[in-house]
Amino acid sequence: QTGGVWHAVTAPLPAGASKPATVDLYAVACWGVGSCVAVGDYSDVVVENASGDYQGLVETLHAGHWTATRAQVPHDADFRPQGTVDSISCPAAGACVAAGTCSVSGNPTPFILSQSHTGWTSAPAPTPAGGSGFGFSGGNGITLQGISCFSAGNCAAVGSYSNDSGQGALFDLEMGGVWKSLTVPHGGSAYLNSVDCASATTCEAAGALDLNSNSNGNQAGYAISEVKGSLTGVKTPAPNGVLPKNVGQVDLNSIACTTPSTCTAAGDYYASSNSSKVLVITMTG
Repeated sequence: QTGGVWHAVTAPLPAGASKPATVDLYAVACWGVGSCVAVGDYSDVVVENASGDYQGLVETLHAGHWTATRAQVPHDADFRPQGTVDSISCPAAGACVAAGTCSVSGNPTPFILSQSHTGWTSAPAPTPAGGSGFGFSGGNGITLQGISCFSAGNCAAVGSYSNDSGQGALFDLEMGGVWKSLTVPHGGSAYLNSVDCASATTCEAAGALDLNSNSNGNQAGYAISEVKGSLTGVKTPAPNGVLPKNVGQVDLNSIACTTPSTCTAAGDYYASSNSSKVLVITMTG
């Protein structure tokens, strides 16, 4: 969009992309007019005559032109990395940070992609004890769905992981340039989709909480507050009309905060056995 008018362009692809290619862009962040980065994935033939290979995609807008880059993956990623980049945050020019997933020993494994003035570098994201991947064929593993940076070196990334008990919530925090994985309250029966950091020491995340811990669909919205590395969780209020116990389902997909205590989360809920409605909730100090 320029001057209030939207224009459509075809995003370029890195060399080696399949022809025709399957391409998805999942997130975009801008730090100034005409300066943006979008991320996603594209189909690539890593092995000659093979199919089903994917690489993470980084599209950078500068001076009115888009350039495409294959996302770097950690050095221990598989030869066919099945990479994807799901989210990105740009707290300053040339200091974007993105969260992605690639295959390591056949298991979906999260990584952090960091931009500097010399290019992009990747590193494995920290994961909680007991988290593991089930392999790409099962569609499970460890994933990071959202990332937010208040400033360079102060970020949070959220998602989910699988273990012997099922799915759990993942909250990774970077403070002063150092990443660590935090223990999420009720994390063994929750997942997180989105995070927003309104200061260097506070972040809010949103997702869902399985009320019966057995994935039967009785699910509430769930919010996590991070303050100086400590997490607290709360089940969010549901509107009138949410289905009764064991049938209703609430899911928060995105959150945005203007101050540490003023946030809005958006998602959906089931209002009948075959229909859903849009849900917006707010937090005020």
